[in-house]
Amino acid sequence: MAISDPESRYFLPPRPVAAALMLVGWVLGFVAEFARVPGLTAYAVALMLLGACAFWVTRRHELVGRWGTLFAVVAAVHLGWYWLAMPSFLALPALVTTLAYGMVSRSAAFLTAGLQTALILALPASVAEPMPAGLTMLAVGAIWLAVILNEPFSQRLRWMQTYTQQAQQVLEEARDSRSELHERMAELAHANRQLALASDRIATLRMVAEEAERTKSAFVAKVSHEFRTPLNMILGLVSLIVETPEIYDVALPRDLREDLRIVHRNCEHLAGMVNDVLSLTQIEAGRLVLRQEWVSLTEIVCEAVESVRPLLNKKGLKASIETPDDLPDVHCDRTRIRQVILNLVSNAARFTSHGGITVTVGKGNQRVLVRVSDTGPGIAPQDLERIFEPFCQGSAEPWLDRGGTGLGLSISRQLVQLHGGRMWVESELGVGSTFTFDLPLGALAPRTATPGHLIRPDWLWRERAYRTEEAAAPEEWRRPRVVVSDPVGSLGLLLTSYADEVEIVQCPDPDDVARELERCPAHSVITNAATPEDALALASKLRALVSDTPIFACAVPRKVDLVQEASALGYLTKPVSPDALASAIAGLGQPVRQALIVDDDPDALLLFARMLHRCDSTIVVATSSSGEEALEKIRGSHLDLVLLDVRLPGMNGWQVLERIKQESGTTPAVILLSAQDAPDQAPESPVLLLTTGHGLSIQQVLRCSIELSQLLLRVGGPLRREPAQSEVAGLVWPGVAPPQAPAQAPALASPNTQ
Repeated sequence: MAISDPESRYFLPPRPVAAALMLVGWVLGFVAEFARVPGLTAYAVALMLLGACAFWVTRRHELVGRWGTLFAVVAAVHLGWYWLAMPSFLALPALVTTLAYGMVSRSAAFLTAGLQTALILALPASVAEPMPAGLTMLAVGAIWLAVILNEPFSQRLRWMQTYTQQAQQVLEEARDSRSELHERMAELAHANRQLALASDRIATLRMVAEEAERTKSAFVAKVSHEFRTPLNMILGLVSLIVETPEIYDVALPRDLREDLRIVHRNCEHLAGMVNDVLSLTQIEAGRLVLRQEWVSLTEIVCEAVESVRPLLNKKGLKASIETPDDLPDVHCDRTRIRQVILNLVSNAARFTSHGGITVTVGKGNQRVLVRVSDTGPGIAPQDLERIFEPFCQGSAEPWLDRGGTGLGLSISRQLVQLHGGRMWVESELGVGSTFTFDLPLGALAPRTATPGHLIRPDWLWRERAYRTEEAAAPEEWRRPRVVVSDPVGSLGLLLTSYADEVEIVQCPDPDDVARELERCPAHSVITNAATPEDALALASKLRALVSDTPIFACAVPRKVDLVQEASALGYLTKPVSPDALASAIAGLGQPVRQALIVDDDPDALLLFARMLHRCDSTIVVATSSSGEEALEKIRGSHLDLVLLDVRLPGMNGWQVLERIKQESGTTPAVILLSAQDAPDQAPESPVLLLTTGHGLSIQQVLRCSIELSQLLLRVGGPLRREPAQSEVAGLVWPGVAPPQAPAQAPALASPNTQ
C-alpha cells in the first residue's frame, strides 16, 4: 500500500466511509418523502453521488481513493450546512478533521482543518440566514482543537502499539523457550518411546511409498499389456500376409507388399518405443535386475559392431575396433552392456554420412573405458547438456531428420550407472562426436537403492523432534548387517530393495562367508538354493564354517524357473512373431497334431491359429476364451500343445496350470503368452531353515518359534523394531550359551517352516 506521508501510521479503511455516505443519502431520501424539508431530496442525491464516486475511486487507486473519500465527506458536511441551513452541521467539521487524521495522515488533518475553516468563514455571506458569529467561531475552534488533541492521542496510540508488539514478541519468546525446555525434558525422559514412534512413522511412510510403487508398477503393467496386445495383432497379421500370402489364396501386388513392409517396419519401431519406455520406467523405479557375470568386453564389442555391419556397408562407412590384448574380463550384465554398446554404435552409424566409426577399449585406474567415435556432423554446444535427458534429441538439422525416440542415450547412461560406471560425450560441430563410458574391473558392490526412492533414507533422523544423544551414531552402525550367500542368483537382487533398513553384504560363494564374518561380524547369514533339499545341504555346509552366527536357508527360485515349475515349456512375450512361435514349437521335440489356443481376445485367437497353420497346415486348432472352458477341452481330448495367455478373466493362466497339475492324466505341452516382460507371480520360498554352528538349545527353539510366529503375522510391517528393556533382558540370543546347558536340539530347527 503506497503512502505519501511518512508520518502516517494508522489508517481507517475508506470504503466503509464511502458506503456510509451512500447509506445516509438513501435514508435522507426516504425521509424526504415524508418530512417535506426543502432541499433535502437534492442533498440526499448529492450524498449518494459523492459516496458512489468515492467508492469507485477507492477501487481504482488506494491513496487517491482515501483523499477522494475525505473530500467527499467535507463536501457533504458543508453542502448540508449550505442547502439545509442547519446550525447543527457545524458540529461535524471537527469529526471530519479527526477522520482525516485517522484515514490519511497528520498533514491531511491540517489541510482539512484549513479548508473547513475557510469554508465556514466564507459561506455565511451566501447563506440566506447568517449564523451567529459566536457559533461560527465555536465551530472553527472545535476544528483546531481536534487537530491539537489528535497529536498526543496518536502518539499514545503508537506508544501502546509499539509496547504491545514488544510484549507479544517477549511472550512468544518465552513460550518458545518454555516449549523447548519441555521438549528437551521429554526427549531425555522418553527416548525409547521416541524411537518407537520414529519406527512407526518410518513404517507408515514406507507403506505409502510402497503403495505408490505398486500403483506405478500396475500402471506400467497395464500400459504394457494394452500396447503390446494390439501390436501383437498388427505385427503378426502383417508378417503372415507378407511372408505367406498363399494361406489367403491371394497373390499380393508388388506395391502392396512394399506398403505392408513399411507398415511392419513402423510397427516394429513402435514396439521398440514401448520397450524403451518400459525399460526406462523399470530403471527409475529401481526394479531392473542385473544378471552379472564375468564376460569378455572385446567379444561384446565385436558382436555389437557386426550387428550394425549391414547399415555400415550400405552407407559405405568404415568400422574399426581397437582393444588391448591383455584386457581382463569385466563383471557386468552381458545383455545390458551389449545394449549400451549397440545403441552407441548404431547411433554413430545413423548420423554419419562419410568416413567411419571407431570403437576403442582401454583400461586404467581399475576401470575399463569404451569409446565410440564417429565422423558425423557433431552435436551443438547447447544440446550437449541435455543429450542424455529422456525424450531429448538434438535441435540441429542433422538430428531432426533421423527419427528415434530420444530414449536410447538416457537408458544407456542409466544402465552404465547401475554398473557403477559413468558416461559422457565430447563433440565438435563438423568434426564428429565421441561417447565414452567406463566400468569397474572388479565385482560391483551391492546396490543400496530403496523401494521408496523418493524418500531419503536418513531424512527422519534429521528432524529435531526425534533427535537424542543416542541417535547421533552413524546410520551404518544402527542398521543390522546380513551376509547373503546366493549361488542361485535370485535372492540377493531382491534383498537389495531393503538396503535402507538392512546392510546387505553379497557373498555368492559360500566359502567366502566365513572370511567376510571374520572381517566384520553380522547379525545373520541368509543362504539360498534352488530346492529345499539343496538348501538343507547348503545350510549344513555353512554350519561347519560358521560357528557363532545364525544361518537362515531358503529356496527362492529364479523368475525364469517359475515357468518351469508351473509345468510350462516356454514363455513368449507379446508381440509374438511367427518365427518366435515356430522356434518355440520346434523346441518341444515332438510333433504337434492338435493344439488349443486360450485367449480372451477373439482377434488373438485368429492370429495364433493362422500362425500355427503357417508352421504346419495339418495342425487341428481349437480355441477357448476362458480358463474354465480350456480345462474342459483339455480333459476331453488329447492335445499336443496349449498356447495359454496368462491374463484371462476369472481363472488366470497360472491357476489353469495349477489345475492341470492337480488333475490326473497326460499333461500337454504348455507355452505361456503374456504382454508383460516377466511372470507376474512373485517368487516365494517353500521353506525356511534355521541353524547355528553349535546347534540350538530347547529354550532357543521355543523362543525362536514364538518370535518367528509373531514376525510372520506382521506381514508388510517394518523390518526393524527397537525392543523394550524388559524384552532385551529376557531374550536368549542364538549363539549365546545360557547359564545352564540344557539338552541340545538337532542341528536344524523347524526345517519345514513356511
